[in-house]
Amino acid sequence: DSSWKNSDEYKQFLAQNEGKQFMRQESLKIADAMEFFRIREGKWISRRFTHHLAFRRDESGYSSINVECLEKDDERVISLCKENEVDPEMAQGGCYVTWEAE
Repeated sequence: DSSWKNSDEYKQFLAQNEGKQFMRQESLKIADAMEFFRIREGKWISRRFTHHLAFRRDESGYSSINVECLEKDDERVISLCKENEVDPEMAQGGCYVTWEAE
């Protein structure tokens, strides 16, 4: 389904970021997992290429990835703690990631 690639959101992202490089050159000092999640929170677009040498075939596609930080009092964090028999008071928070691929 190529509807995602034809979406206005995707086209707007491409227009706003034309010619930009998205590789970070500097190293980051990250104190803990929650800081790592917060730095990466938001919408991301990934492009992938697969080369099947045995079949002489190439594939490519796009993924839309959404990263959402969850505070320690979020019901999803509390529920996950309880399911795994961990005291919810020990939680620092969490990260909820969804993705949609073409």
